[in-house]
Amino acid sequence: MKFLIRRNLRIRVMQFLYAYYLSNTDSNFLEKTLFESIYYIYDIYIFFLNLIIILRKIIIKKKFDKINYNFYFFKKNSLIELLSKKKKIIFYNYKINFLYKKKLLKFLLKKLKTINLVLNKKKYEFYRDKEFILKYYKYCFSKNKFLYKFLKNYDLTCFININITHIIVYNFFFLIKKKKIIYINIYKNKKQINFIKFLYKNTIFYQKYFNILIEKISQNWKITKLSIINLIILQMAICELIFFKKIPFKVTLNEYIEITKIFSTKKSKIYINGILDKVVKILLNKKKLSIY
Repeated sequence: MKFLIRRNLRIRVMQFLYAYYLSNTDSNFLEKTLFESIYYIYDIYIFFLNLIIILRKIIIKKKFDKINYNFYFFKKNSLIELLSKKKKIIFYNYKINFLYKKKLLKFLLKKLKTINLVLNKKKYEFYRDKEFILKYYKYCFSKNKFLYKFLKNYDLTCFININITHIIVYNFFFLIKKKKIIYINIYKNKKQINFIKFLYKNTIFYQKYFNILIEKISQNWKITKLSIINLIILQMAICELIFFKKIPFKVTLNEYIEITKIFSTKKSKIYINGILDKVVKILLNKKKLSIY
């Protein structure tokens, strides 16, 4: 989960660097906007948890648990019951309370009523409860186009933010232990904030140095022939290899190759992989890279 979230943070930085290179927008303004977009992911994460609490309240109030077994299981679910008692979740974000619209709640209730979740009966009650909420969330939230459109109408997020949020919420439920909730405050974490901040700033500040290094390594291949996305991926990867020594170089290489697969071509992947391998060898020879 940690690596998936870090990857999405890298992608967010890449998107804002792309906006910076294509426009004359001030880098400080874009940096501020970058952090606002990332902080909002946390708000949506809390919003999704609130939705589950609201659904439980509706089931209890309307006595839906007597109509359908899924409603009964949802109401009696120990994880949701534990979540419902946490004021930190319920009262965190008053700004988006207006979003609890009837259409969305009806849609989620309908999904809950109609799904057929196969659970492992051999598991203890707590683990069956966990399995139920994980499967329900995956089916009714993660694959919910209606939910995406709903949020898009309020201009709250984009597709990639929702994907990150689903990862966080899913792991929130996965990490719950008996009578204990583990909050995922990853976007309020100083290490994550510094990672984003310095990756963004140093990629911009040292871009000329990175470009010289890329041209030197690629020999006959001029940097002007590279697409902006490929160039930014290389600049960010080199920046991370040089300035984030606590991150193992293999992790950095794997992450940027995965990002290349998403945003670029197979040929680009081979080229970027080749350049980064040579960069690692140079840095290793100069003993400027973590190899643990």
